[in-house]
Amino acid sequence: MTGLRSLIGMTAFCHPEERPKGASRRAPCFETLATLAHRHDRIALAPHASRREGGLCALVRTIRDMDQTKPPMNLRVLAVDTIIAGVIAGILLEAYLYVAVLLPAHMSLGASWAWVASTVLGKAMLANSSAPMLGLAIHLLVSLGWAGGYAYLAQGNAVMRDRFVTSGIVYGICVMVGMQLILLADGNFLWNGWANYGINAFGHAVFFGIPLAYTVRTLALRRA
Repeated sequence: MTGLRSLIGMTAFCHPEERPKGASRRAPCFETLATLAHRHDRIALAPHASRREGGLCALVRTIRDMDQTKPPMNLRVLAVDTIIAGVIAGILLEAYLYVAVLLPAHMSLGASWAWVASTVLGKAMLANSSAPMLGLAIHLLVSLGWAGGYAYLAQGNAVMRDRFVTSGIVYGICVMVGMQLILLADGNFLWNGWANYGINAFGHAVFFGIPLAYTVRTLALRRA
């Protein structure tokens, strides 16, 4: 249990020469993992350390090495990925929603974008002639925001980039849930039945999440 608690309390076993006088051979020194990660010369296995102590020290060194080898965040790459992937995913999602939701309901894109503007700028925007364009701009900005979040996570995570279908589906669902929570918080949540939300979830997963993840992955491969 000491080894497990060390992951939470971040304690590590001392070298023999670092132990307080009179302390047992397994007495923990209360040194944080962050401190250990920056003290390269002091992280080593003691000759008489137990197997459990050795596993903990190996874990510390592994985390330290992963932190050292992780490339720094490239803001220019992040911006490029966000803009390109966000625009593509935003357009594909809007096209899907138009075919799957708006056309069956005999609703125009302009009316949909006006409603989007009203959720941000107030219900008076529904009677404003500039509301559709404002709604379109808001839709694109929101798409860029979510795209930036994914690009940020994927830039340092090769697994997310390689498994773009899975990560795209999961992220798309998270986007939909997040947007519904935002609408609920600002009083614009609309319940249109489970079928409608199933269509919406499918669209966010397949026509937003996957294209977003695939674009980020493609851009990363081209830079490699």
